[in-house]
Amino acid sequence: MWDTRYRPLVFSDVLGQEGSVRVLRSRLKKDEAFNTSYIFAGGHGSGKTTLARILARAMLCQQLLPDGDPCNVCDHCQACLSETMVAFTELDAASQGTTSDMRQLVEHLSYDVPGVKRRIYLLDEAHRMSRDAQDVLLKPIEDKRVVVLFCTTEFGTIRDTISSRCEVQEIRKIQKEDILTRVQLILNKEAVEYQDDAVLMVIDHARGHVRDVLNQLETIAQLGPITVEAVRERLGLALVPLFYDILLALGSPAQAIPLLDTACERLSAPQVATGLAEAAMNSFRHANGIHTDFSQLDHQRAALVFSRFGNHVTDVARYFLGLGSYVTRLDLICAAVAFTGSGSAPLPSPAAVPPVVVVSAPLGIGAQSVAVVAPHQPSVQAHSLVAGEVSPAVAKEPPTQDVPVVPQAVVPLAAAPAATSGPRKPYVDYVPEAAYEEEVGKLTGPVAKGGGHSNPGPSAKALKPVPGPRGGTESAAITPEDFTPIFYEYLKGATSYGK
Repeated sequence: MWDTRYRPLVFSDVLGQEGSVRVLRSRLKKDEAFNTSYIFAGGHGSGKTTLARILARAMLCQQLLPDGDPCNVCDHCQACLSETMVAFTELDAASQGTTSDMRQLVEHLSYDVPGVKRRIYLLDEAHRMSRDAQDVLLKPIEDKRVVVLFCTTEFGTIRDTISSRCEVQEIRKIQKEDILTRVQLILNKEAVEYQDDAVLMVIDHARGHVRDVLNQLETIAQLGPITVEAVRERLGLALVPLFYDILLALGSPAQAIPLLDTACERLSAPQVATGLAEAAMNSFRHANGIHTDFSQLDHQRAALVFSRFGNHVTDVARYFLGLGSYVTRLDLICAAVAFTGSGSAPLPSPAAVPPVVVVSAPLGIGAQSVAVVAPHQPSVQAHSLVAGEVSPAVAKEPPTQDVPVVPQAVVPLAAAPAATSGPRKPYVDYVPEAAYEEEVGKLTGPVAKGGGHSNPGPSAKALKPVPGPRGGTESAAITPEDFTPIFYEYLKGATSYGK
């Protein structure tokens, strides 16, 4: 295994922990390392146990090097490496950290080991120890009868009475560049062909945990050269390019819908929405030279996405994140179909559909007026469909958000319902049944009774005038295609949620 074969044996080989190494070397040079116990706290796979083992060997080394590194050739160093050193005991506290185990260790302190100052105990996974087990070690640590090296990923689980008597070494997350340099040396020694982007993809996927990086790379190397395609297939990242293709296909239903179906067959709809948001943000980061997660990046496609949307790509990311954890495949398909912008007109806010408000916007042709479906806001600003003027009926309050204007008259109203204060009922209560039937009848002809217009939907049996074969007009039933997209979405929402 590469993670054990290339484990650091001296302080100079430890990655990214210069501060801790400097302190430990100073203590060793001054012969003060036995004066305290130590806590190594940090994320998994970051080198806590490795650093603790090097410190233990250096403390017991018979030929300590001038820079504080253990020689790794003397009898004590060799005994530590072979796990036969009597004065050094390493335990897995997850399975051997009980109160009785700690009492046995304390009992051994009565027997001195020739040639060493004190016994050294290394307790890995120390956060799994119970409070009582830690209490057993409190007195020996306080009396400096033993040196205990605690290694933990959860520093808060170590009792304050213990941590206050120890020197805490916080193990930092290792930088990506340092890991890449070390991994390149290992791959060259193993004579494995690799691509830098593929290695960076593994590093980002492992969140900087060196052990995980080496294990993944060793597994991928068994199949051949380490390429971007091999890494994506092994780590389950094959759908990453698909997210960028979906973003590029937005506004083209014939292209976007099959791609969304493919993604939803492999992942849940919320995961697809998150992947689309991550792809959009990675396109922005990549174009602006910001740190980007290589495991979620496709260089060429990210450049194409940013060239289409520009800085509005962040609005696209915000939209898909706003869909929430209850998004469905149909929601994603509707979003792809409804999208008509190319960058200057990004996707609308997910909150733009429910609830809705109906306000009056003058057409400027006679006394006719048209209903405009808009997001519910504390105050609404309606614009003239012709001149873009603010309707006097709603200009009393300061405008806070523009209303998307319906380009066709779908439901003309003689008088729009006046804005009221206090809580409003959602959806269909804004279109009274009598007003809906009367006004739709004026525009399109008679409305069939029993159509359920108190809860209008695409099944409303209204008629529309159409050109006749001899130049006159005939009547035909209104179909969903006759509705504008915004109003049709409203009718669907009223049918689904208005009850």
